[in-house]
Amino acid sequence: MQNHLEQAKHNQEFLSEMETAFPQKFFDWKITISFYVAIHYLQALADHKGIEIGQTHNDIERNVNPNSCWNPRMQISTGAWREYKNLFQYSLTARYDGIEDKEIFEELKRLDYIECIKHLDNFKKYIKSQGLNI
Repeated sequence: MQNHLEQAKHNQEFLSEMETAFPQKFFDWKITISFYVAIHYLQALADHKGIEIGQTHNDIERNVNPNSCWNPRMQISTGAWREYKNLFQYSLTARYDGIEDKEIFEELKRLDYIECIKHLDNFKKYIKSQGLNI
């Protein structure tokens, strides 16, 4: 658990540094970092509960999604899953979609990042509610 907590905090610190140093740039990376903060908190929660949820995105989907037909090992709340899944989707979009027009891409990623911060804050509230000191 401690390794995942430390990595989440490390990623959060990096995100804060990026926000300070580059307030109007690199939104694709800020979005990606936001997701990696969340995934490490999710893994820390699983460790805290003594549950193995897997390492791949597919494993996590099967083992955490409260709507999964796979009998999840560690169901989280529907709201927390929605926040996590939104972060995942935003990170995919930031990394793989829409790079044809750099100016438009940056503006869209800026707007997406604003949403990601909300999703991450809500997800962290859930993690705290589950007994993790983050």
